[in-house]
Amino acid sequence: MFNTSLQKRTLAQQVADSIKQSVLRGELSAGEALPTEPELAEQFAVSRAVVRDAVRLLSALGLVDVRHGRGMYITEPGTDALSEALFIALRRRGASVWDVEELQQVLLPRIIALATERATDEELNGLDVAAERSLSVFRDAIAASEEDGRELSELETARMAEAYGDFYQRLYAASHNRVMELLAQPIYRLLSLKSWESGEEPAEASVERERAVFRSVLDAMRTRDPEHAAAETVRSFDLYTESAREAMRRTPIGDHAVLPEGLPWPGERHGG
Repeated sequence: MFNTSLQKRTLAQQVADSIKQSVLRGELSAGEALPTEPELAEQFAVSRAVVRDAVRLLSALGLVDVRHGRGMYITEPGTDALSEALFIALRRRGASVWDVEELQQVLLPRIIALATERATDEELNGLDVAAERSLSVFRDAIAASEEDGRELSELETARMAEAYGDFYQRLYAASHNRVMELLAQPIYRLLSLKSWESGEEPAEASVERERAVFRSVLDAMRTRDPEHAAAETVRSFDLYTESAREAMRRTPIGDHAVLPEGLPWPGERHGG
């Protein structure tokens, strides 16, 4: 199964690379158990200590899951390690909430244009369902916090993040571009929670504002006109005042951004 000709780098790196290549070639599938440590040591003609080091390398890459007492298994393809590494790198470089918002404003119109052209009717219906679920979770969370006179709880925030994340994943997947689909969650996880210092609205008004944004874009996608859908997406971004953008520039990536004023309704534009 493995290429057991070991010629370069440390033995552990060579063993890890051979197993990695087997995964990338599809010879080892997600969920499949690796041979035991003694079996791998025999196959590669190395010590069990070398195998342990190789498995640590594979685990760090997110390719192998070591289940104590049960064995070693090939993991499902995921982006958790990529998301964490990207966030740490950007935080260390001083990236801001606005940097991510600006990235969204560049990427989303083109992704939505591709999805408008390529998405199946089933995928568009799924986006409608995901959008309504996001709005429902959003409404319940902010209504509860408003009634109790408190901030959103960690659980409420997590539920909102999960619901909106599902929408973003479906949207990127509808582009039928594998790179974009893979990057959906890492990019989404860079987004920060935003709230406003003043001008707070009742829960239902906030939900209707969100629904108006969703509908303007999703209805445009159903026209199957990519440029029209992209233009609607650009228009939906044109909501922040300069003072709100400046507040996001001052807020480190990942932190809660508090903006000095609320958003206008879609169609009402700010200058500057």
